[in-house]
Amino acid sequence: MRDSEPLLTTREVAELLGLSTSSVLRRYRNGDLPGYRLGSNVLRFRPSEIEAWIDECRSRPASATVTSLQLKRDSGAR
Repeated sequence: MRDSEPLLTTREVAELLGLSTSSVLRRYRNGDLPGYRLGSNVLRFRPSEIEAWIDECRSRPASATVTSLQLKRDSGAR
């Protein structure tokens, strides 16, 4: 574990990814984005895990990403 690695806030991750904070929160809640709940209103992210997530998204074919998101959306609607 990288204890000395500074944790990022939701806002910092949103700026890094070019997303809104609500999009970051939604992706975290869906299990798409790795993060840590430190309290009821405290969510933090490890920069190394965000970078790994970005790399994983880059290596997936676009159709796999769309299918994955569609499956999650469809299963949540039932």
